[in-house]
Amino acid sequence: MALNFNKMKKLFLGFLTLCLYGGCEKILPYKLPYDGDKLVINGQIDATQVVSVNITHSVAPTGTHAQDLSVANANVQLWENGQYLQQLVHSQTGNYLSSSNFTPKKGNNYQIKVSASGFPDAESSIETIPNMPTVLQYDFQDSVLESPNAILAGKLSVNLKDNIGEDFYRVFLEGEKDGKIQNMGYFWLVNGTINNPERCGFLPTNYASFSFSDICVENQDFEIQIGIETQGIDSAGFPVFLDKIKVHIQQVSPAYYEYNKSLIQPEGLENAFAEGTSLFTNITGGYGIWATSHTKTIIIIP
Repeated sequence: MALNFNKMKKLFLGFLTLCLYGGCEKILPYKLPYDGDKLVINGQIDATQVVSVNITHSVAPTGTHAQDLSVANANVQLWENGQYLQQLVHSQTGNYLSSSNFTPKKGNNYQIKVSASGFPDAESSIETIPNMPTVLQYDFQDSVLESPNAILAGKLSVNLKDNIGEDFYRVFLEGEKDGKIQNMGYFWLVNGTINNPERCGFLPTNYASFSFSDICVENQDFEIQIGIETQGIDSAGFPVFLDKIKVHIQQVSPAYYEYNKSLIQPEGLENAFAEGTSLFTNITGGYGIWATSHTKTIIIIP
């Protein structure tokens, strides 16, 4: 009996292996849900820049599609304080600009409405241009820090005045050499020490900017500190010493803050245990983001 049992056991294991790796596989007919192609609006308008917006369209999650998803034949209307203002003009690759070089005004409300053949109409929520950040003073000390890349870096301290009410901020930097934008390294400091600033805000995956609310400052003057590498990398990958650094400090709309926050996705092993997340959108009838900001730029000569 024992011999017969062992034989049966081996036969069962062999059959199970055959099922797993052989032919016992059933393909379930499942089609991913899709609501059809829709317009995608991507626009961040700033009180210091001419209005522009990019219009593309969504595609099905399966199958083939064109690489260029831009929409060139759209009717793109800009509205101000509930009134039609002007139609934006297509320039190239889905970018639409104000032909009158219009820049939005602080405190005014703006909305974008888009229609195009073959797509449902789409429109944004109404967003307000916030105040410009109030910079009280700033100080830059060159070559007093070492960056995480083991490169000498300067320390920038900026004192800001927070307004009454809930405000949202975003900070990012650009390096220049001979008038050309260069890749550069910078890192965020808390109380003068390399630390994690996410207790008041968040850093995107590429650490290229810092977004935060005023929850930690409560309508008071506050300071941000940034370590800045004064050596950049040119397009060929060679190190260059920067001759200008632009520090852009923005006060942004709540929608832009939430959109940037939704861009943060789990990395590495965290992906296996993370729940699915959706990008924040304030577009009805389509997808994308319509956001407002007001930028104060500080220029540093290393």
